[in-house]
Amino acid sequence: MELFIGLLIGAGGVGAFALVRGRWNRATVRNAEEEARHILEEAEKERSVVTREAKVQAKDTLLQAKTRAEREIAERRKEIQGTERRLQHREETIEKRQQALGDREDGLTRREQRVKAKEDA
Repeated sequence: MELFIGLLIGAGGVGAFALVRGRWNRATVRNAEEEARHILEEAEKERSVVTREAKVQAKDTLLQAKTRAEREIAERRKEIQGTERRLQHREETIEKRQQALGDREDGLTRREQRVKAKEDA
């Protein structure tokens, strides 16, 4: 009988061990699943932050490029305006010289006509 009681106690111990081990395994699996969910949530948050930072960086880079381009365009426009002013001044100078040469030629023509008129007279 003692053997039978010993076997019953042993079987009960094995059953209790199996029960405890099953609960422990389920708890371990639940903890692992919860930790996995937590890791995934954190990864999603980090992805969101990294994405937002990348968008802000891209916008900043675009704004800097736009600002540089606008500055360069303004500088070129200023250079072109300066060139146009110099060309306008040169044109005015050439027109004045042409006018002076025309006046001089007219004066020489009149003088030539007077000399010729004196010779003919």
